[in-house]
Amino acid sequence: MRYLFIFFFLIFCSCNGQSVKLTRSDLNHQFSNAVVYIALKPNSSIILNNALNKTISAKNSTNKDTIVKIEIPFMEDSAIHLFWGRYIISKSGAKLFQENLLLLPGDSVFLDENFKISFSNGYPKYIDSLISIPDNIYNSKTNGLNINSSATRKQLEYVSSQYLRNHKEITSLNISDKQRKMLYVFNLLIKDIQLSKFLSDTIKIQKSISDSISNELKKDIPIISIINSQFVNGIIYENIIRTASKSSIKSSNIWECFLKVDTNTQNSMAYTKFAFWNLGNEFINQFNLLDSVHLKLQNNPIRTSLIDSLTKLSKILLSTYTNYNKAKQDLQSFDNGKYIFLFAEDNRPNHEPRNISMTADETVYKFDNSTTTFKQELFRDTANYKYFFIDFWASWCVPCVSDYPHLKKYEDRYKNASIKFISISMDVKPNMQQWINKTKQLGNYDKPNNFIIDSSFNSHIAKFFNINSIPRYIVIDKKGNIVDEDFAHPQDDNFELKLTQLINK
Repeated sequence: MRYLFIFFFLIFCSCNGQSVKLTRSDLNHQFSNAVVYIALKPNSSIILNNALNKTISAKNSTNKDTIVKIEIPFMEDSAIHLFWGRYIISKSGAKLFQENLLLLPGDSVFLDENFKISFSNGYPKYIDSLISIPDNIYNSKTNGLNINSSATRKQLEYVSSQYLRNHKEITSLNISDKQRKMLYVFNLLIKDIQLSKFLSDTIKIQKSISDSISNELKKDIPIISIINSQFVNGIIYENIIRTASKSSIKSSNIWECFLKVDTNTQNSMAYTKFAFWNLGNEFINQFNLLDSVHLKLQNNPIRTSLIDSLTKLSKILLSTYTNYNKAKQDLQSFDNGKYIFLFAEDNRPNHEPRNISMTADETVYKFDNSTTTFKQELFRDTANYKYFFIDFWASWCVPCVSDYPHLKKYEDRYKNASIKFISISMDVKPNMQQWINKTKQLGNYDKPNNFIIDSSFNSHIAKFFNINSIPRYIVIDKKGNIVDEDFAHPQDDNFELKLTQLINK
């Protein structure tokens, strides 16, 4: 059995300030990998979402036009779903537009400086332009549903009619048979995403209808799992939780529920792929929870080859805290190196304890253009603070600006606590005025602990922390030890809980 994961290689190619011209022959490559080329203007960026719930940021911090090459290896003959958002600024404010890209092995796509598909040997357009994709699929759940109301019944009818309209539209498209097949499956996935949201509100849904929805999703899961997408994983997640609840298991922990699913379901291709995906997701995004996952797998009384494999993999991933080099060797040997992509540098896989003394210092600038250094500012108040919370952001970063009011709220709330908040802008020095203008707009101008780092993403600090996407929040203790290299975001539901747990250690 083969499992599909995504690994991104980012290659930045300087274009000497010229517009980049590629011919169609440039987009043909001999491997089955898919490749996305993105033309980035100076100080522009794009954030992509993949199946590991991981955002990949491609950023051009130079003053020249740049092409970013994102190479995506395939480990099986299937499809990969990527999506990203673009903010369109108007007088009424910023509106987020989501765009979906479906890639098959061998596909090459070129996005111009406006992130539009210039040409492609795969699907000719974003999937959003080929079929109808509702905005609500990006939300975690549909709130306030009441299946007894005629309005909600109409919602279910609309989901069905939209699926049929899309199916008819796909049939008429001038695309290859393989592309058509995958688009049929993606259309089924869109329908199932919407149906799964009704299961999130089971307390308001008639049991007969929720059971019908659940059975339909179970039937579809083996089909939609051919597409590697966050959406597929979300549907399987909901189904596992629901199956467990029907067996009187009152838990929202996905591993507790997964281990109670019958072994035949566990060993199905879709659920097996989900289990390995979820373990990889824990390693990349929630390493602090991996130890408890490993114990659940290790202590599970029912032993199968799948559970044994998951237990072994989780043990290897945990050992990155004590001996990263040995863990890397062990992962290379595990299942023919199928999961070595998890140790890509971008995933920050080395969890051995680190100290800020392991990297060179960096010059930072204050509002008045005077200089100091990162480490000087960090250790200026070790007598008064146990921890230092560092916010890496930039004036051009919309998510950073969106986070700021929430971060400011917590800064004010915990101003007398043992934690110091420091803001480091990744704007390049020539753009210092943009940084100043944005801090004035945010009401943060001329306040202490605000700095701009000259070398931006090429600085020693950025490379030490492997910062290639922002916002990024890092916690360091008074001795310089790295406590958390990827702290929760201020808008996350668990941010304040994590913050108070840290302060009260």
